[in-house]
Amino acid sequence: KPDVVVVDPARSGLSKRALESILELAPRTVVYVSCNVSTQARDVKRFLEGGTYSVTGLKGFDLYPQTTHVESVCTLART
Repeated sequence: KPDVVVVDPARSGLSKRALESILELAPRTVVYVSCNVSTQARDVKRFLEGGTYSVTGLKGFDLYPQTTHVESVCTLART
């Protein structure tokens, strides 16, 4: 059973099956890297809905200067 799960899904975000699998694994920490903050927000909301996880960190990274694209990293901890 992993202590940490790191995900970096495509722009479409996590599939329902992937998200359910992660919740079933119940790692202590989930690190969610995303290039689409909209789908990241949708998926993080699903982690928070069960009351099992809380957001412990959120940071944006400008890896592509002079564009509108930002990478976002959200860290969630099991409560």
